[in-house]
Amino acid sequence: EERGEEGGARNSRRHDPSGGACAVSYVMRFPAVQGKLDAAKARALGVPPGPLFAKLKAGEAVQIPGGRVVEASECVEEGAEGGVVAVLACPDPRYTASFCESLARQTLPPAPSAKPSPGGGGGGGW
Repeated sequence: EERGEEGGARNSRRHDPSGGACAVSYVMRFPAVQGKLDAAKARALGVPPGPLFAKLKAGEAVQIPGGRVVEASECVEEGAEGGVVAVLACPDPRYTASFCESLARQTLPPAPSAKPSPGGGGGGGW
């Protein structure tokens, strides 16, 4: 068995000693989706539109004029977990059972960050 990571995905190659056939799998995990800012609720709490909205969207608490602190949880919906996609190329459908067993035993790496990296690229990788 040969394992590695390429392009933000975990891959696994299994060689069949009896016939030399090779099964290849890639498991990709996507970043979590951030919750949506309820702008009307933020305004009702006294948050002026602009940079403070961006901070709330990023999950930060903000201090509004008058000194009150508004927590992001007061006006940002809960986000969702990112998806997981598995791609399997195998010479015979019988390989899928061992693939599923192997996948169930593995711990996937953490999802990449949904926030842009300082270099301006996409989310963090593996």
